[in-house]
Amino acid sequence: MRTLPLLLLLAACGSPEAPKLQGQVTDIWDKPIEGVTILIDGVDSQPATDASGSFSFPMMQGDVQIKAGKEGYIQESTKITVDDPANAPSARLKLYPKPDVAGFYAVGLGGYSKIDAEAVHAKGTELETFYGLKSLGGARLETPLRVVFHTEFTYDQVQRMDLELVELEFTKATELQGAVGIAEAEIDLYTKKRIIPIEITAMKSKSDYLITVKEELQPGAYAFHTQGTLAPKDQESFAKIPDNLRIAFPLELR
Repeated sequence: MRTLPLLLLLAACGSPEAPKLQGQVTDIWDKPIEGVTILIDGVDSQPATDASGSFSFPMMQGDVQIKAGKEGYIQESTKITVDDPANAPSARLKLYPKPDVAGFYAVGLGGYSKIDAEAVHAKGTELETFYGLKSLGGARLETPLRVVFHTEFTYDQVQRMDLELVELEFTKATELQGAVGIAEAEIDLYTKKRIIPIEITAMKSKSDYLITVKEELQPGAYAFHTQGTLAPKDQESFAKIPDNLRIAFPLELR
């Protein structure tokens, strides 16, 4: 009869809970996301995150591949390695919001800043021409520069666009060679100064690409352009570009 109290105590305490792997999903600004569907390779169930962005699933060992997705966000995945179940790492995933409209979206401190298009203008003579922008638009951004490019084009098509980020300089006036000699000419355009090396990474969607910069940028004026619109080979090349495609996407870094 001495074992009865022990049995009653065990029944009251219940069996110990099986260990679980833990994780959390936030957006890229560290705000928890509720209702994210979690997919784990080798597991049939699909847990969803709670209000704190947390989720859990049965303990596994070895390499564990985890995917997270929710409508309105770009899917993401990560891999954790569990060697010791008693000291299993937590899974952390950060999701980028998915833009609704095609374009360039700079990652700001608390949200996206859309980089609007500006028309590229040509000024000069038949012997020498400057190509540039009259305005830098309204994108005022902080470093480091990180941009989501939302487009209907495939990765191969994006590569063929010759997408570049260039530093701009303001050209007020210059001397140009004309038919009767050299004369002072007003330019008043933001023109290409140099190319900035960038990396374009396909995100886990069919329409989004992450653009990062390979060097530290100084405050100043910059622009994305394609097909050499800010630096065409010659006037004939520029004239072949349709009017609605003679654009660039300027921004200012503070």
